[in-house]
This record gives sequence, C-alpha cells and structure tokens, in this order.
Amino acid sequence: MWGLGVSTLLLYHIIKPAIKIKSRRFVSINIVIIMAGMGVGALNEIVEFIISILIKENGVGGYENTALDLIANLIGACVAAFLINKDLKKKIKQKKQAALKEVLKKEAGF
Repeated sequence: MWGLGVSTLLLYHIIKPAIKIKSRRFVSINIVIIMAGMGVGALNEIVEFIISILIKENGVGGYENTALDLIANLIGACVAAFLINKDLKKKIKQKKQAALKEVLKKEAGF
C-alpha cells in the first residue's frame, strides 16, 4: 500500500509539468493520478504471475493475495491523490492571493 502510494506520488511529479492546474480539473487530475498508480500495481501483479508460472516454489500466493494486493494498491493510490490534492489546493490559493495583491497594488498606484 505505502510503496504504491510513494510510486503514485513519484508518477505525479513526473507528469506534473504537463498538467495545467485549475481548480475545476481536480476530478480529471485525480483519475489520471490514481490510474497511473494502479498501473504500477498491475505491473507488479503481472511480474508475480510470471514468477508463479516459471517457479514452482515461489511464495507469491494465489488469487486472494492478488485481490488483497490490488485493494491495498487502490488505497495507497487514493491516499497519494488526497495528499496531492491538498498540495494543489494550497498552491491555487497562493496563486489567487498573489494575483489579488497585484490587483490591489495596481489600484493603489504602486
């Protein structure tokens, strides 16, 4: 769960330059962030599956293990998305405050 959360945060920072941050786009950003994180988790499950096919005594686990891993991956990705949203909202608020200060300076003649 935490490993995937960290992976999701890392993926966000990789794709961050390509994202224009606007408050009305939080849902879209969340979907992209969570799906990117889940993709990493799915890749891990594919590797585990290949290992379970190639090596008889592998200790990977069965379907229950896979299902629990996917659930933990989703939780980790959602926690990461929550933290990212918190950061984005803070940055949007700071940008709005800076813009408001600029407008007030112009109106005051500074």
